[in-house]
Amino acid sequence: MDDEVGVDVAPTSEDDVIDWLRSLPVFSDSIEHYGEDPHQIIEWYGDPAAKPICFVHGGCFHDANALPATRPAARALAEAGYYVGLVDYRIADARPELTASDAMKLAMHPVLGEAIWVGHDAGGAFAMNVVMAPETPVRAAVLLAPILDLARDVREDPAGLNGPTARWIGGSPEECPERYAMYDPLFNYYQVGPARFRARDLSIDIIHGADDQMIGVERSRDVRAELFNLAIVEGADHIDLICPGQDAWVYFLGALASVE
Repeated sequence: MDDEVGVDVAPTSEDDVIDWLRSLPVFSDSIEHYGEDPHQIIEWYGDPAAKPICFVHGGCFHDANALPATRPAARALAEAGYYVGLVDYRIADARPELTASDAMKLAMHPVLGEAIWVGHDAGGAFAMNVVMAPETPVRAAVLLAPILDLARDVREDPAGLNGPTARWIGGSPEECPERYAMYDPLFNYYQVGPARFRARDLSIDIIHGADDQMIGVERSRDVRAELFNLAIVEGADHIDLICPGQDAWVYFLGALASVE
């Protein structure tokens, strides 16, 4: 895609829009490998001298090919004046440690460690865990329709233990309580606590579409009492948040601009 990525979206369903975004001819400026696995890559967009963003794509803990749908957003952010690292990562059933290891490795990257982290759905879980981890220098994240409570995600998934979150963890909350405690973003936030959250000068912005059919907006509404900046976008669905030109995109850019 040469110039504008903020074009009107013709498809109507969320799945159709994902397919449409994947089909757009958007290419990175360069690619960096941070491991031997084909998924351990960083696609770079924009001017290296600009303010950095680490963009963690979603895929609801199971879609290993979710990155292409996020490329238009990465290019649009670069055109808005950011240096964007669109990251891929390993994801496999019953191996959450692989994804967590990749996230921590990316958080120690000389550029991405100083970046604002952005995560969409499952990517929001990884981004928030990175911010909460005391060993990383990352201090700010903007979460787009994030999955923050893994046990709740399993409980509310019609597929139950056959759903992607339970498969990624490797079992139910009752079967693997230690894994849920280790990888659950809200649990890690509560472990940090309000006092240390403020003392470490951490920042979490959450943006969620009111019409999200994939991850219900009540997930984010239920944490509005916490130390997060929450914006609910009326009329927006799950994919509008990563679709340049949509109303939700304005909220997204505003959240990024507010991070010092």
